[in-house]
Formats: sequence, structure tokens, C-alpha cells
Amino acid sequence: MSNLIQHVKTGGKFENIYRYSRLIHIGDWIMSSGTAGRNYVTREISPVVAQQVHQAMKNISSALKALNATVSDIVQIRIFIATQDDLPEVLETLATYFEGTDPVHAIHCGPLPGGAEVKIELEVTCYKPTSSEVKREWLVTQPE
Repeated sequence: MSNLIQHVKTGGKFENIYRYSRLIHIGDWIMSSGTAGRNYVTREISPVVAQQVHQAMKNISSALKALNATVSDIVQIRIFIATQDDLPEVLETLATYFEGTDPVHAIHCGPLPGGAEVKIELEVTCYKPTSSEVKREWLVTQPE
């Protein structure tokens, strides 16, 4: 395994001001910073939560391309929402991206950075082994 750490920057003004990377790639793992549903080119953000989810996923997907990774490499997603009322719509929208991969997720609810217009922020972890193809297996257990 290489000792290389790759940093992916997307040109966002805050990445340079606050000294962080959009993604970090270490070995077989890729981790993201929190990613809002703002179009980072136009700085616009939709008032519709589902559109913010789509834009956040577009932002993440675009950054992953720099590492030859895709949304299908996501194994964990952390979902930050400003209000619990948006949760069903957020989860339904996210589900469209993960059919066949079913990553684990955690949900956090509360005020988000970026102002009241920011309704969601997503943070992901990817597994992208360099040595072999990933195989998936689903096991089902029953609660005790």
C-alpha cells in the first residue's frame, strides 16, 4: 500500500480560506467533507430539499471522478438535515442513487452552516480497493 494521501479540491472559496479538501484519498478509502446542495459554480441553491440532495450528490460525484471513483463506491453516508420534516423526502431522493449498493447511513438533525437556505449536507466514505474488484453480499438478520 502506498503512503500517498491525495487531496481533491473543487475550487470552492471556503476550501482555501478554511484549509480543507473536498475529498481525501488514503489507500483504499476516500472520505469527503460535508457537501451542501449548492451549485458551487453559480453559488445558487434551490429552496426545494430534493433539489439540494440532487445537487449535493452531483457535487460529490464530480469530485469522485478525480479519483476514478463513483457513487457506487460509497459505503457510508452521513446525512445532515436542518429540519426533521424534510427527512422522508431526503431519504427517498437519496435512495435513487444507491440501488444495489445500500450504504450504511447516519442522520443528524439541527441547524446547518451556510444559512437558513441550506437544508441538507452530505458526507460520504468510499471504499475503492486498488488491488481487486469489490464483491457484495447481503446478509439478513432478525432483531432479538
